[in-house]
Amino acid sequence: MNMKNLFNDNTLSIYFNRENYFNGFFRKTFNSNYNSCDWILVINNIEDLILIIKEIEFLITKEFNHNSFSFIIVIPFPINKLKILESIIIAPTLTEALDIIKIDRIQRDLE
Repeated sequence: MNMKNLFNDNTLSIYFNRENYFNGFFRKTFNSNYNSCDWILVINNIEDLILIIKEIEFLITKEFNHNSFSFIIVIPFPINKLKILESIIIAPTLTEALDIIKIDRIQRDLE
């Protein structure tokens, strides 16, 4: 199964699949066509999150903090013992992630 990417309403949704991942995947995706949109990354298990967290933290710190778009990770499992950046926004469902993006867009429009 390939990693599924969907683009709708200026939001890129990535459904993570370990089989298609390579180091630098997210930076390459960001730099190719998706550096001016909101992102939702859906991860299904803790092992996948551990695999990619350093790249995600780098991307958020170096890119998303400067471009005023949202980056939300959908994680439908507890991550109590995993240390991640406080600036990473986590939602338990895709619906909640989309709601957060709507709120972020309203805040950006008001600024």
